[in-house]
Amino acid sequence: FSLPQKEVTYSYGNHVADGNCGTDSEDCMEANLDVQYIMAVAQNVPTTYYYWDDSNDFMVGWMKTIYSMDNLPQIFSISYGADETGVSSSYASQFNVEAAKLGILGVTLVVSSGDDGAQSSSASGYPSRCGYVPSFPATSPYVTAVGATMGPESGTSEVACEAGGKVAITTGGGFSIRYARPRYQNTAVNGYFDTVRGTGLAPASGYNAAGRGLPDVSLMGHNYLIVVDQSLVLVDGTSASAPAFAGMVALLNSYRIDNSSSPVGWLNPALYATNGSFANDITSGDNKCTSVYAGTYGSYVATCCTQGYTTTTGWDPVTGFGSVKFHDFIQDLSGVTPSSITVPSSSGSNSHFDAWSTKVVVGIIAAVIVVAAVIFYGVTLLVNRFCCK
Repeated sequence: FSLPQKEVTYSYGNHVADGNCGTDSEDCMEANLDVQYIMAVAQNVPTTYYYWDDSNDFMVGWMKTIYSMDNLPQIFSISYGADETGVSSSYASQFNVEAAKLGILGVTLVVSSGDDGAQSSSASGYPSRCGYVPSFPATSPYVTAVGATMGPESGTSEVACEAGGKVAITTGGGFSIRYARPRYQNTAVNGYFDTVRGTGLAPASGYNAAGRGLPDVSLMGHNYLIVVDQSLVLVDGTSASAPAFAGMVALLNSYRIDNSSSPVGWLNPALYATNGSFANDITSGDNKCTSVYAGTYGSYVATCCTQGYTTTTGWDPVTGFGSVKFHDFIQDLSGVTPSSITVPSSSGSNSHFDAWSTKVVVGIIAAVIVVAAVIFYGVTLLVNRFCCK
């Protein structure tokens, strides 16, 4: 692939045994996906792998441990989540406190928005379970939630990622049940409701219109090629788009630091202040279906529900502001106009980047893979996704 050969810079915790990758590739799928695409996008930027194995406290406990890290990373990419309805109000509040602390310290949290549209993952294959259930912790106002699009990878127009045919997931989105809408979202979300009110685009009732809306942004999330146990595997997922976006944020931080500014930290207020000027507005598609539950590659079947949202102009609860355009993203959030994009050199710096000024960490929370309430958001196109339900 003509990528620079570079090892993960720091590693915390344990690892899945190498032999498990061959017997159950899902044990290694998520970690490989996140690490490979962060390091491919933000080449030569130091990357940290963090393995967390407390299935009783899959987020807050981990967050409380990272302050002791010798080199606190400036970006965390998290591709795990759970139905928000299964998260207590107190736990959700604890998460927000820790996420806010990290934002103050200049850390950006990037989280995949989920792969089951506006639904609970439990609705996949069970239409009676349809209903509005957003994914935690993507619902937190202190994280940047990343959805998925598709189309350009096959030479067609960019649309919201929807399960069916050759596509395994539906981009997650909606409105939080636990968190109120933050003020920075008011203009964007009110604009959405003004646009769809009284039209065929208005969502069916049952959602919390006063809740935090998600996702914030999107990137393509279909047909990502990764290497697992020395084999090439195609995957879909917001857990593909999220680490790719985290890599972009790493390069944004490099631009900012090279131009005597600070890491962006809590990203959302800055994103919403631009009103999405950095994004390709996605106006086709919806998130009314779940991820696939049956079929083989080319003929996947998903459960489609009445509940869900449809894309429209401006921000919407399907793809957020839309698909990030990298050059515009750098310009709008760094104040720097990138005349060209060059890769940081492994020796340390070049005219565009200080390659060692930005650190990215991959949030790998290993033990939760076997917990029924927790889902990893990456679906291989070569097997059905029953491992993580």
